[in-house]
Amino acid sequence: VSRRGEESAQFHCESSPFGAMADFYDLWKGQKSVVADLRQRLEDAEASAPLERESAIRIQRLFRGAYVREDVAISRAACIQITRLYRGHVARELFRKKFEAQALFENQARYHYHASCIQRTFRGFYSRKHYHDYSARKKYIDSIQEKGNKLREKLAIHYEKQMMEEELRERAKAEREFKEVTENLHHLVSTRTSAGIYASPYALEGPATVAGVPVEEHIRVGAKQLLQRQGRLTKKGGLVV
Repeated sequence: VSRRGEESAQFHCESSPFGAMADFYDLWKGQKSVVADLRQRLEDAEASAPLERESAIRIQRLFRGAYVREDVAISRAACIQITRLYRGHVARELFRKKFEAQALFENQARYHYHASCIQRTFRGFYSRKHYHDYSARKKYIDSIQEKGNKLREKLAIHYEKQMMEEELRERAKAEREFKEVTENLHHLVSTRTSAGIYASPYALEGPATVAGVPVEEHIRVGAKQLLQRQGRLTKKGGLVV
């Protein structure tokens, strides 16, 4: 509808029926110009249609891009918010579980410590009462000590006895050796005319002695026993030639 038609319709509505007829007549008289104007307007519309289409496409593209970007931004913000809340929830749950596990570990460690103390105390009491009685242990230690003392005394007596026997054996051995040595030393005995080397008149301490007996006496006894064993000595004390 052209602008002139709109104006005439508006005038028709506002004026009387007679005025409407006049307006219609005017329009009918200028119908050629109206048709020409319409055709011009259609041609202008067809000429500007590509530009308007391109502009509409660009406007739609910009609007859709802005709309999509805004939607993506909203979705991204929502995802970040959801992720943050979920990570916070998961972290709080993990912390809660770790805290509960740590608390449980500490409680168990505390219970185990007190249980060990109680068991140690009770076992010590039970052991002292039934297995390691102090009085019985003291009596046992005293008996062991008494047995040890008796055994020590026996060992001391046995040691002294062994020492005495060893001393006697050593003395007998020494006497036997001394006797064997002195049996063949009769030529060193003093005679009526000359003194022997063991009874020298020049010795300041007197004649040499062994076990309180003069050495010459040992020599005489040994020589006499040797002659008796050899059968060279008679019953009266004379020598057998």
